[in-house]
Amino acid sequence: MQALGEYVVDRGVVPIENSLAGSLHAVYDLMLRYRVHIVGEVSLQVRHSLAVKPGTKKSDIKNVVSHPQALMQCDNYL
Repeated sequence: MQALGEYVVDRGVVPIENSLAGSLHAVYDLMLRYRVHIVGEVSLQVRHSLAVKPGTKKSDIKNVVSHPQALMQCDNYL
């Protein structure tokens, strides 16, 4: 956002909304702070994977560490 606000780059791609977790308010705050505007839209399908050691059962998993947004998207599965 800072690079956009300082005209170092012409365009950037940032997440604005997530169909499962809702709006990303921190991104909107940064857009206001750096006075950048939305000029287009791209929709992406996201597929998450849970990486474990071979032979691990789902019932064996006690803790998952990831980005907060990814954890919200996978909340029903986990």
